[in-house]
Amino acid sequence: MKTLSSFRKENTARRRKSKIDKFRKDVIFLKNNYFSIKQILNFLKMNDIEVSERTLIRYCKRHENEKIDKKEISKALRAFLKDNEGKGRKSELYDYRDKIQALYDNKYKVEQIQEFLLQNEVKISITTIYNFLKKSKNTTEQNKSSFIKEKMQAPNSNNSNGKKEVSKSMAAFMNRNQEIIEK
Repeated sequence: MKTLSSFRKENTARRRKSKIDKFRKDVIFLKNNYFSIKQILNFLKMNDIEVSERTLIRYCKRHENEKIDKKEISKALRAFLKDNEGKGRKSELYDYRDKIQALYDNKYKVEQIQEFLLQNEVKISITTIYNFLKKSKNTTEQNKSSFIKEKMQAPNSNNSNGKKEVSKSMAAFMNRNQEIIEK
């Protein structure tokens, strides 16, 4: 009688290859650079690959943690980018990414981060902030080593008191919340 592990060793699972696999790196690169699903579908259609929107979404989810360097993309994608560069959609939170991450790292709740954003005239839901933090966490972990190297090489931006500079709005928000916590 065979055991399950010996059966698995002898018989590898067979998964159908996706039509998209031929352009896997290109699709991942487009998705990571804020191109919409419809734009990616147009790119695939230009290369005679027709898949449903739902199939592409599932494919992108399966490969969401992969990072592709611009050097790895195909000539077909380079031609596509010349006509479509900069049309990708980017979150409103992208400009506040470092501040949001700093607040979250300092144990601020997502509701408090939402309040900070409202003070900066960015109206956004708690769920959106949570998803943004989740996505940026994956990006942050992958870029952590390069970020640390960058910070070690760059001189500290200190003011005359020796304290690191923080934007006025973020400092006011942190001070107000610190007062609430101390009460």
